[in-house]
Amino acid sequence: MRFLIIGEYEMPFIPPSIEGIGAIGDKALIPHLEAVARAEEDGVILTGGVYPGGYKCAYIGEAESREDLVEALQGLPERIFARMDVIPLESTGHRLTRMRERVEDWFNEVDRPAF
Repeated sequence: MRFLIIGEYEMPFIPPSIEGIGAIGDKALIPHLEAVARAEEDGVILTGGVYPGGYKCAYIGEAESREDLVEALQGLPERIFARMDVIPLESTGHRLTRMRERVEDWFNEVDRPAF
């Protein structure tokens, strides 16, 4: 099953020094991006990325269940996320099949005599 993963980074206090800014990148952002890159290599994250110039990210992940996906993503340093949503996605083909069945049921209801 596929999932949409939307994350919003916390805005840490940015120290007024170049060293402080570098420390945030070194201790928080780079480890997060490295963990995402590993998840991509492992096939847990299929595609996605960070919004250009922003503090949000969106990925498409794949796992048997939401719980399996969350477990696979445990390596991500979640502490830098203010929020992370994992939303199940239904394939268009699956939705089409369900919609056809539903429409057929509606027509069958109309054709039945009222009692």
